[in-house]
Amino acid sequence: MFIKISEVLNSRITAMNSEDKKLGEKLVKKLNEFTHAPLNKKHGLRMLPFIESKELVNLVADIIKSHELKFFGNNDPASIISDYDVKGYYYCIDLLVLYVVNQKDNYENIISILANEIEKENEFERIKNGREGESYNVMLRIFEFYKKDTNALDELILKIKKY
Repeated sequence: MFIKISEVLNSRITAMNSEDKKLGEKLVKKLNEFTHAPLNKKHGLRMLPFIESKELVNLVADIIKSHELKFFGNNDPASIISDYDVKGYYYCIDLLVLYVVNQKDNYENIISILANEIEKENEFERIKNGREGESYNVMLRIFEFYKKDTNALDELILKIKKY
């Protein structure tokens, strides 16, 4: 069984200042309420309030960097089921993308983290497609929600589509 991103986040927000901790607790609650990954921009914009805390964004980025995309059953590509927190992962990706779209402080660092996540997902998709699984490129969908809002995502979108 996988570890939910909200659980990791909840265990790590305790060291934050009270305002950021309160926002972190709201994010944990929100992540636990979702029933699916973001399907449209309206869904993605649910993450907008959370980009106001740089400390929270950095914590989410740190958690995402170490999150592993894998298949159920010892990462067996023959498995049809993904064994990672799909909802939490993609809503956190959306949060990071919104941080870039709104060009918050030091957003260039978040761009490099997103670029690494694209590499991670491209490898996961390559394995999945090798076993003839259907590809639902959720990350690309999220990036495309915001492509009209900024050109800061253009290179990342190309990187996803290049796969």
